Amino acid sequence: MMLSPHESLAALNIELTHDDTDRRCSAMRKLAQSGRKQSGVTAKVILLVADGNEEVREWACEALELAIMPMPNEVNELIQVLRETRDGEVEYWTATMLGRLGVVASGATAVLASCLLDSPCLAARERAAWALSEIGPAARSAMNALRQIGPEDPPRLQRLASSAIQSLVGRAA
Repeated sequence: MMLSPHESLAALNIELTHDDTDRRCSAMRKLAQSGRKQSGVTAKVILLVADGNEEVREWACEALELAIMPMPNEVNELIQVLRETRDGEVEYWTATMLGRLGVVASGATAVLASCLLDSPCLAARERAAWALSEIGPAARSAMNALRQIGPEDPPRLQRLASSAIQSLVGRAA
């Protein structure tokens, strides 16, 4: 599979969900190394961080870091992924992409608050707090969840929750 500026999104979607591990891995590697941002496949790439193949997982993380640009029209799909997953890595990356969208992802406030409180993965909980901070005042409905982070929680999570509270009330952290 070649990722060229003219390649169709449909062709990329096929490669990302293909049964053949080598094809999924190749798609992830080429996407990560493409040097250009790709949108419209964010949720599919996120799901590959939980792939059964370690190389696919690694390239999916690399692609999410370097090449994936979430778009506003992907918010509902990302909310669904976060709502349905129990995988900490998937939670982490979904919260990351929602946070990158900022206020546009305000519809994800409830599911991010749930991740913040319920995920067994500390990194995902921290990223959910960060994402709520990035959404800002539009995520005010998450205030009670953020206030539940207390002294028994890890220090970094406490700092991120505190920063998010400040962001939600519209003051500099």
